[in-house]
Amino acid sequence: MMRVQKITIGYFISLYVLYRLTELPLVFYVVMTSVYFLIPAVGSLCIHLDFYLKAFRNVPNQKNHLIFSINLWEVPNDLRQLSKELHSEQMQLVFFCTADMMARHPELIKELAADGHLIANMGVNTKWSFGFQNTRKMQTSIVDTATRIEELSSQKLNIFRPPRGISTPALAKACRRIHYQVMGWKYKIQPGMGNNTQMLSGKLKRLSPGDIICLDMYAQTETAFVKKISELIKESGFIFNCQELQETHNIST
Repeated sequence: MMRVQKITIGYFISLYVLYRLTELPLVFYVVMTSVYFLIPAVGSLCIHLDFYLKAFRNVPNQKNHLIFSINLWEVPNDLRQLSKELHSEQMQLVFFCTADMMARHPELIKELAADGHLIANMGVNTKWSFGFQNTRKMQTSIVDTATRIEELSSQKLNIFRPPRGISTPALAKACRRIHYQVMGWKYKIQPGMGNNTQMLSGKLKRLSPGDIICLDMYAQTETAFVKKISELIKESGFIFNCQELQETHNIST
């Protein structure tokens, strides 16, 4: 929050200096003041700007490990098969889930955990209203979801990914209170968004050990796309592994 205050003070001091040293019309200052109030909105919606909180995008390691995280919005029919195939290839993923999702698919969550994947916290639901909640409600959302994760997977992981990547001062305060860290991503990959093999290969070549990849998974998401990514990762000399994440973020199973 200190960073936001510094930006605010600096912005309006700059406007005051312009007002004193120039003869710009009053409408200019009205427009610039209006524009300023758009900045918090942009900072809230763009988690990678670190406007309200610091979201980590890399877990340093000395190995060839990458972290592949999936925001599990909906469940593709063949997700169970994909999970077991990745497990057989010693590929370990992080699935961010909501309490609502886990209530609909409790057995799936148990199977994902049994296959060695990590179950992480994305709050109670993915509604846009999350961004308007106060600190107490956000804290309750995270804690209640963590309880559900532990019940289904016996895992405890003190990381959180806000639904839709929305960050607010209330979320920053809630995470500090319960000692959670927000996990962002270095690269976000979406099926059907121009991710042909050549473009995807070029993006993955720029990865460093410990970088976090993010994928939004819906019912219509082709799990074949995830397989393609895992193949390209192996060709690049990397593997999906969360060992360092487990060691640094208090996971117990």
